[in-house]
Order: sequence, then C-alpha cells, then structure tokens
Amino acid sequence: MINIRSFAKANPNFIGFEKNNDVLNLDAALFEPFSLGDVKRVNSTPDNKAPSAEDTIEGRYAGVLFTTASAKSALYDVYEDMMYLSGLYTHSNSFKMFTENAGVGAKEIRLLNQALLETAPFHEVTIHFLTVLAENKRLIYVKEIAGKY
Repeated sequence: MINIRSFAKANPNFIGFEKNNDVLNLDAALFEPFSLGDVKRVNSTPDNKAPSAEDTIEGRYAGVLFTTASAKSALYDVYEDMMYLSGLYTHSNSFKMFTENAGVGAKEIRLLNQALLETAPFHEVTIHFLTVLAENKRLIYVKEIAGKY
C-alpha cells in the first residue's frame, strides 16, 4: 500500500492531496439573511383555493401545497421556504443530486428536514411536503413545484 503523504512529498507534481492556502473571495451578499424582497404577505385565500390549476405533476403538487398552506394560514411562510429550496436547488450541486436520487428513503429525508430546521425556521407544512415528495419519488420536481407555487 502506498502512503499518499510520503508519495506527495516525494513527487512535487502530485495533485490531489496538497494543502490549499488560497483565500476565498466571496461576495458579502452571500452572508445576508434570506429575503423575498417586497412580496406582499398573504397567509390564506378565500376557500383556500389556488389562483390557477395545472394538470402536470409539478402543477398538481403545487396546487395541493398551496391549498394546505392556505388552510393553515401559512401561504407566505411556505412560499418563503419554497423559494429558499428553489435557490438551494439552483446553487447547491449536492442538494440537486440529492433530489435526483431515487433511492432517498425515510432516514435521508428525516436528516434533510433536520438540517433544514437547523438552518432556518421552516414551516411544518413545508417539512411534511418534502417528506411526501420523497416518499412519492418526486423530490426531483422541487424547483418546478416552487416556481408554480
């Protein structure tokens, strides 16, 4: 068996196990609190009905999420959660790959929900919705559902 550290020291052109002293130059905006901007805060709608319906997988799930959130007077909170998840899907390759994994089970979704709750106060409707998406092997649609919500 080759000792990688010894090999790396003996071979200065070896790439893959070197110490990285580079300073990351990250935009300060990445560390600001998440905000939806000037979106009007609406917690429910009359009869808890979505303003439109779409007969696609994403549209049906978005409609059910909207109706449930409205019934719990949580439209804005769930919208905020879904926009966060949409951004996470767009900007985090590991989250995107997680949603595309058809083998995600109950344990993995519990761990995801726990990590999300440690990050921000996600609404219980959103957490339950993610569990349902995972159980139905529909996590891959989370970004599109968020957009239709």
